[in-house]
Amino acid sequence: MSSEEKECFFQILPSLIGVPYKLGGNSTNGIDCSGLIIYLYNQLGYEWFLYGDVLKKDVSAQVLLDYNSVQTTFEKLKKGDFIFFDPDNNGSIDHVVIFDYIKDGEI
Repeated sequence: MSSEEKECFFQILPSLIGVPYKLGGNSTNGIDCSGLIIYLYNQLGYEWFLYGDVLKKDVSAQVLLDYNSVQTTFEKLKKGDFIFFDPDNNGSIDHVVIFDYIKDGEI
């Protein structure tokens, strides 16, 4: 994605304030973290994501990482990049956020 497309994410995000959390949701009726990424991509005209050798319209954070991302280092993060997490340390990526900036060494 271009930096201009990534910047569009930050223009769209305020319109989602107040949308309720819904596990597996990817619309203004309810949304979760990977659903947010899917929703933002959809707003830019991207509808399909790789899942192995096939294309799907709805994928998890783990699938976004495995098939739809290019890994980088913390020092090379750019606004709009995705950061993937395994918050419960079970070996599966369960969370994704959109990087904005670093202030005082914190994201």
